[in-house]
Amino acid sequence: KLLSRPIYSYALGVLAFWLAMDQWTSKGAQGMPQPLADASELVRYGWIALRVLSGVVATPIAEELAFRGYLLRRFIYAEFENVTDYRSVPLPPLAYGLIGSSLIFGVLHGTHWIAGSLAGAVYGLTMLRRGRIGEAILAHAVTNAGLAAIALVWNRWDLWG
Repeated sequence: KLLSRPIYSYALGVLAFWLAMDQWTSKGAQGMPQPLADASELVRYGWIALRVLSGVVATPIAEELAFRGYLLRRFIYAEFENVTDYRSVPLPPLAYGLIGSSLIFGVLHGTHWIAGSLAGAVYGLTMLRRGRIGEAILAHAVTNAGLAAIALVWNRWDLWG
């Protein structure tokens, strides 16, 4: 039943875990970087708009294609193009692919590596539930939109790294 939930519930779960982990690992809230705060309104708001757009659109597409579209399948089989239906993949290689791609995804999120690894696993499971990478991209985009909103509304720019 867990995998039958709406995509946004996975995204909000990742967001909640990310925030909980931040409470444990954070060195304190950091506001807007001073050079950005000192910039003209046009530059500041333009930069913020581009940052939100890249974080909510470009980053989820690029990262999901790289980590779930390529790396997960590469862990399963050297000829990754041959992995077209995850339902036909035996559990051990599928689990190795999910775990391996999720850990690498997490490590690339720096100090948020634990939350990043869990996020990678959740996005991977989201994709596997129907075999469509678009669902992982959407979940990732919703999570990133939540982080962007929190960064902007509560001046928690440290979450937006």
